[in-house]
Amino acid sequence: MAEPVEVRCTINGSAHTAAVAPGTTLAEHLDRCGFPTNVGCGEGTCGTCLVRVDGRPVQSCLTLVATVDGSVVTTVHGLRGPDGGLTGAQTAISAEGGLQCGFCTPAFVLLLDEMSGSGAPPDPEALRERLSAVTCRCTGYAGLLRAARRVRCGPVATEPPRRREDSRLLTGRGDYLGARSVPGQLHARFVRAAHPHADVIAVDTAAATAMPGVAGVFTADDLPPSAVRFTTGDAPFPENTLATDQVRYTGQPVAVVVAATRDQAEDAARAVRVAYRPRGPHRSEVRRRFQDVGAVDRALAAAPVVVRRSFAVGRHTGMPMETRGLLAEPRDGGLVLHGLTKQVRANRDRVAAMLGLAPERVDVVPTDVGGAFGVKGEFYPEDVVVPLAALRLGRPVKWIEDRDEHLIATNHSREQAWEVTLAADTDGALLAARVDVVVDAGAYHRPLTDLMPAFATAMFPGPYRLPHYRADVTIRYSHKTPTGPYRAPGRFEVGFVRERALDLLAAELGLAPDELRWRNLLSPAELPHRPGTECEGVVEYDEGDCGSAFAAAVAAAERYRTAPAEPGVRRGAAAVPFVEKEGAGEAETATARLHPDGRVTVEVDSASSGQGHETTLAAVAAEVLAVPPQRVVVDPGRAAAGARGLGTFASRTALMTGNAVAAAASRLAEQVLAAVARRRGVPPGELRLAPRGGPGAVSPVEVAGSLSAEDRTATATFRPGGHSYPSGAVAVAVDVDIATLRTRVRHVHVFCDVGRVLDEVVVRGQIVGGVVQGVGGAVMENLPYSDSGHPLVRRLADYPVPLAADAPDVEISLAAGRASGNPLGVRGVGELGTAPIGGAVAAAVADAVPEIAAEIVELPLTPSTMHGSWVRSGAPDLAGAVAREAVP
Repeated sequence: MAEPVEVRCTINGSAHTAAVAPGTTLAEHLDRCGFPTNVGCGEGTCGTCLVRVDGRPVQSCLTLVATVDGSVVTTVHGLRGPDGGLTGAQTAISAEGGLQCGFCTPAFVLLLDEMSGSGAPPDPEALRERLSAVTCRCTGYAGLLRAARRVRCGPVATEPPRRREDSRLLTGRGDYLGARSVPGQLHARFVRAAHPHADVIAVDTAAATAMPGVAGVFTADDLPPSAVRFTTGDAPFPENTLATDQVRYTGQPVAVVVAATRDQAEDAARAVRVAYRPRGPHRSEVRRRFQDVGAVDRALAAAPVVVRRSFAVGRHTGMPMETRGLLAEPRDGGLVLHGLTKQVRANRDRVAAMLGLAPERVDVVPTDVGGAFGVKGEFYPEDVVVPLAALRLGRPVKWIEDRDEHLIATNHSREQAWEVTLAADTDGALLAARVDVVVDAGAYHRPLTDLMPAFATAMFPGPYRLPHYRADVTIRYSHKTPTGPYRAPGRFEVGFVRERALDLLAAELGLAPDELRWRNLLSPAELPHRPGTECEGVVEYDEGDCGSAFAAAVAAAERYRTAPAEPGVRRGAAAVPFVEKEGAGEAETATARLHPDGRVTVEVDSASSGQGHETTLAAVAAEVLAVPPQRVVVDPGRAAAGARGLGTFASRTALMTGNAVAAAASRLAEQVLAAVARRRGVPPGELRLAPRGGPGAVSPVEVAGSLSAEDRTATATFRPGGHSYPSGAVAVAVDVDIATLRTRVRHVHVFCDVGRVLDEVVVRGQIVGGVVQGVGGAVMENLPYSDSGHPLVRRLADYPVPLAADAPDVEISLAAGRASGNPLGVRGVGELGTAPIGGAVAAAVADAVPEIAAEIVELPLTPSTMHGSWVRSGAPDLAGAVAREAVP
């Protein structure tokens, strides 16, 4: 082992001296000094670990601490505004909605802080390029770009942060799992399969067990019987928590090493010897009918116009900037878990059952979550193995996934192939559709594998009249990473397939695409409407006005289309209407507590991953109780608390948890008024809650100290009548470089009905973030595999996600009004920006390059995909087109 080296440097104004191992990174050193940085990739690609060394921005995950000897290091923790509060950059980011989960925020604060006060109007493209030094998966960059323009144009007056969460996230005090440590903590590293399909002959752990710092090495033989089998049900290939006799995908966990340090665990994991016997592909398929509406075969046989086409959507993953992780503490014969998110209670219960514990013996401590997007917070084998290791060793065990693991072990999503038969009469009225969908589920059937095709097939009718429809689905098990939900699961895929099928039908009929949509679009008078499909219950569009939104989107697309484009670039635009399906769950329970000092605590079973729950839910309770929002504290996602619910997913928090909070606060309000009425000797109906007490008015803050504990606590449950169906339309403009066939999405305008808006900045931020993730899926993101079944993407650099330079300008027009299906009048919004984007982008590209419009049948629309479309189309020589159009 190399001798430590002494490093002296100044960190945020204080001198630090330490003896460090030569390979220690600056990020690791800063963490030990109490200034944790958020490492998103460990390879210098994402930029979330950005700090300044002697005034220069550096990637702390790649910088060796030995190279900063004698230097001045500044992290976000060392920034202060003129009054000791937030800086202008921090204020601007908060005010403009430039942060959500906050994991990348410290890096953006440092970037914007460099720009402060120049006074020069920024060049828009140069600004985008500068912000592209850091990757954000939440915000879509719109708020960050606005904030950057503010700080560039002059001093920004400091003001309080607009969200409750923002103060800690802007100042480097985010409580992410990576920065959380407990005394006696050990570190875990998984040994993963190196083959896509192989027999496991032997696992030799002797060398690893003998290495320095190793506390234990666990294989499938060390699991209790209740924890061996990970999957349940009758899937063709049962998945084990740790591989036993066979592995079916590269990255499948085989063993876990636990050691005193993360480096020691990684070294020992490399010393575990697994003997494999590689096998060839062994795939299986399960086919079943998902939807069956009307008399499809008869309608297709009689239809005068029929189109049949194949479509495909690539393989994606959510790629949150914070990877998965877990910290498990054994305590009093049970466990305390840090890092569970999304479905906290359900995952807690599964951990308890597999480890033979009563659920109440497993507590969950919430953390800040650096993005989730559906893939993080699902139940994974590691969620069982890490707690098991902690129980066996009697010490806390922490595991943080690296980016390579994330790409091969965290759920993938999307990959679907569709065969669509679509029929209409000669006037363009839709008559029938038959679809066959093949879903590549990966190696095993995970708990929500069926959800994506269920959503996709249920929403194929979209906002249109479709009297006859059938959908058959083949679940194909391969040797890829298993699949699960990713933002707008199934709806992104079907949004592309349906809208492209309509465009091709329009071409067959000789109609403009907009005209075909107009002829089939549901009108408000036809709502509520049941298309006859089912997914988590009967699909029923309750209300909305897609027509008004579509008219506005068509006009916006026409404006985009006629805008001038640069030489060698084709401009295209399109508009598509949509109806979304959001919100899920039969019931949600919340508890509201009024403390003697006038504070209010709201307990919910919904942990935020950037959606602003602490702000939005506090505002809901404050409005009902007539107290200042700053007096309300939201206690989220602790399974041992009194609240009960399904968690944070499916854009359900405002609809489900928000209404549960409103109900609990209303019940608490009734109890407070009843207690005060008894004391005053008046009917409760003569009193009302108000910020200040007076005749007929009661201030909860003023009377809290005089109330009994029973009168100060209320629990209520909200049961919805069904899912939420936000609707609207989207206009998209694209530029296609005719030489490279690279597509850049320039503008997106979303017109939507989301019901009552609880917090406009939060709502707009969620929609913009969803739009930009949809753009990534439409033109960039894909997870290819080799013919032998090996993943070809193992680094973030090989999985391009949108940066600020790639993000379109996004406008949002919100329809005024309230949804009628719930007391708050809200709808889910977190995924409606994603769902329609693939279809709209593809339609705009077809408009830009009409020569290949009939062959735009696959996402993502990368240059290679576009070139394939050009070749299949038989269009004139591409080189000739380039020569003609490259000259102004």
